[in-house]
Amino acid sequence: MNSGSRGEKTIRDPTVQYRVSYVLDQMGELVEAHSSNLETLENGLVAKDLDSISKALVSARKLRRGIKENINTILPMVELVEDETLKSQAKGILGYLYLIGLNDELELLERAATLLQSLDPVQGKDIEKDIKTVKEIRKPLAQVSF
Repeated sequence: MNSGSRGEKTIRDPTVQYRVSYVLDQMGELVEAHSSNLETLENGLVAKDLDSISKALVSARKLRRGIKENINTILPMVELVEDETLKSQAKGILGYLYLIGLNDELELLERAATLLQSLDPVQGKDIEKDIKTVKEIRKPLAQVSF
């Protein structure tokens, strides 16, 4: 059921509900892996373990791609969801990412950049790109009313 605009779904379209539900399942797994990876990164920073930091950064980049894809999928549909529980879950995950998950990642990336700029300047530059990417991912989430 299209509402007339190309690609725009109506509120009663069950594919919106299904798609949001499916993406939420994926997001749950990604958020869990993201949190675990941030813990690994933090532990590596505390220990100044460059190998652990490097592995956590590579993993963070992969997770970030998945999170970004899912945010880009769910964000335009969240207000179209008829099921209030599903809508609340979607907003909860998006809110968590905006307020906590991606914020924590920014903080850890800034700490990693400070540490690595003196130890590994090349990787320090890569982290600057990571910081920019996380900020870009967070930006559209600011428009959601949690």
